[in-house]
Amino acid sequence: MSEEIEGLVRRARAAQEKIEFWSQERVDEMVAAVGWEVYQLEHAKACARLAADETEMGVYEDKLGKHQKKTLGTLRDLCELKTV
Repeated sequence: MSEEIEGLVRRARAAQEKIEFWSQERVDEMVAAVGWEVYQLEHAKACARLAADETEMGVYEDKLGKHQKKTLGTLRDLCELKTV
């Protein structure tokens, strides 16, 4: 693995250890907070731009709309999903 990937894996494992014993309610709050942050227009624009630039496929404006719709759909799917 590259050093960058190894660093990301280390950070992910450290984060997982911090939330391992959270209650379902606290996990739900975190998921909602992350989802709404990703949905915000400035972040959606950044993700859409990155996707369009990196893949060199699709249209930025279409990716922006799709990103926001998919984020809402994912939040809906995760709402009240038992994960703990």
